[in-house]
Amino acid sequence: MAHTVLYLPVPGLEPYIRWRHEVEGPEWLSPDEDHVHAHLTVLGPFVPEPELTPQVHADLAAVFADAEPFTFTLEEVRVFPSGLVYLHPEPAEPFTRLTDAVTARFPDHLPYAGEFAPVPHLSLCALGPERDLDVVRAELASALPVQTVAEEVWLVRYEEHGTRRLRRYPLGRGHEGGRSCALTG
Repeated sequence: MAHTVLYLPVPGLEPYIRWRHEVEGPEWLSPDEDHVHAHLTVLGPFVPEPELTPQVHADLAAVFADAEPFTFTLEEVRVFPSGLVYLHPEPAEPFTRLTDAVTARFPDHLPYAGEFAPVPHLSLCALGPERDLDVVRAELASALPVQTVAEEVWLVRYEEHGTRRLRRYPLGRGHEGGRSCALTG
């Protein structure tokens, strides 16, 4: 079932995440070759696509205009109790502030539908019989650390064989006037 998510793209890890999708979940590869699958979720699931009104977009643009761009590093590999391997961002606080700000504006849309406490992370893969933490670290050895600047949040539609970016929201008032950028074409 399709749903929307707000996330920060991480282009520096796209080759690894695209490869993981090709191996473990090709149905989630976006048909848009410019799409960035590597990301840290700000809030998901978000508003159902038919309910994405101009007011929702204006509210999101305002929330993200109040947040300044920030630099972060991804290097530390961690594992959730479920066996999901992820990268922990340093610092994590700016991600928490973004999630808190969106949740405050949209209280009916809790992170992970209220099922899990939000933990800033970039999902990598699941542990399994042939994939332990040492294997994952070896796969990532040449890619880490990744340092990047969070400059915009994407609104993404997730759907098998149809994942795509719907809109971009710049962080900070100095970026495109703090207004959202709709996709064209």
